[in-house]
Amino acid sequence: MNQYEEFIKFEKKYNLFSVKTDDDIPVWQLFRYDIYNIVLGRESIDRKVSTYIKIWSFLFAIFSQVKFLIYRADYLYFSASKIVNGVCVELPYEKMKLALNDNAKCIYVETNFTSFPTYNRSARSFVPILKFISQFIRYLRKEDRLIVDRIFSHLQLSYPDIGFKKKYLYRILFLYRLEYKYYNILFKLKRIKKVFFTKNGMAYALISAARNNSIVTYEFQHGDIVFSDVSISYENINPENLLIPNFHLTYSSFWTKGVSTHSECVEIGFNANYNVSCDMNLDEKGFLLIVDLFDSERYVKLSISLSERYVNTTIYFKLHPRIVNDRKTFQNVFSSYKNIVVIGTEFTVLQLCNKINFVFGSYSTAMYEGYDEGCSLFIFKAEGDRDYVFPSTDNIVFYTGVDELYGHIDTCQNVKLDRVRTFFKRFDVEKLKYIISS
Repeated sequence: MNQYEEFIKFEKKYNLFSVKTDDDIPVWQLFRYDIYNIVLGRESIDRKVSTYIKIWSFLFAIFSQVKFLIYRADYLYFSASKIVNGVCVELPYEKMKLALNDNAKCIYVETNFTSFPTYNRSARSFVPILKFISQFIRYLRKEDRLIVDRIFSHLQLSYPDIGFKKKYLYRILFLYRLEYKYYNILFKLKRIKKVFFTKNGMAYALISAARNNSIVTYEFQHGDIVFSDVSISYENINPENLLIPNFHLTYSSFWTKGVSTHSECVEIGFNANYNVSCDMNLDEKGFLLIVDLFDSERYVKLSISLSERYVNTTIYFKLHPRIVNDRKTFQNVFSSYKNIVVIGTEFTVLQLCNKINFVFGSYSTAMYEGYDEGCSLFIFKAEGDRDYVFPSTDNIVFYTGVDELYGHIDTCQNVKLDRVRTFFKRFDVEKLKYIISS
């Protein structure tokens, strides 16, 4: 039994999805993603946001609330944007704008702590302020504390070595209540008709407040969707016990096959309008390494090994968005290796895959992007990783050691393959228009 199966067994044993507050909040759903990642060792219980991010997010969020009073809006779009060439880019938002009629009024709300919104009629979410507050104030009603304490006792019994803390769980529930009040006031104040967001299934307070105000919610796909993704997959769970969007708008129908999201899933495609605008003079015969957020050290070692063996090949070390601030550190590590180039947010994975033939990585949506772009994929298979499903396994290699990898590289032809686009279909604006107007 793997860790995912053990986690599901733990949930069922204590019937955690039936645990609700007296005002019908499905408490376990709020905790589920964070707890699972702590169990896997991917997140720390004591994880903190840097003081720098707190301060300027705090100030900008306060200023942005004035915009909500000024702008008229029928629709709100809550973003989880990326930075490309120093510019905040949110492709789902650009899709949505194409599908709205000319008279529609929409406010773009940035939720990414590290991004300044660059779109017209944009504002900063108030949530950074609420998160800041929740670090110091965690007042919960006695009824809420009793429910959290019950879940905490189950975690202690099932995962005694992890050291869960009640205050960590208290903060999640307290923050949910703060966010709910904020969204509820905002929706009533602006008389919003529809809400769009990109949040990987975890916009619980947003969904709950929208539901309370009879507002239809649309979630754009943000990353991969698989049956073992606890943020979005709810197999054998009663949807009445869940906070889920009305519609889930996907890159392709592939992603939701066999996945119980309980939302209405609609394939609208992927608007990759910047995937060929890479100005950098890339070596198409180079090696692109997609750095794993949780295992960057292994990719440092792999890059050095490849650099030393393939001295005439450029190694592109693509940082995960959450570690781009460490770029100079990685550049210093590679300072004596002239054929290693560290790439931050100036280019996306799609842009790079569009130019480069050989792509290396672990389990990541990036590997599916590489597949659709005709790349040869060299995938490190770690214990407990999710399984890939590819229509064709030509030039797709799974390896566990560097020596094994060398053999595959030396025998694989460094060219683009002609594949049927499977995971990221072309964007269908007419379908999106129909869904929004229905």
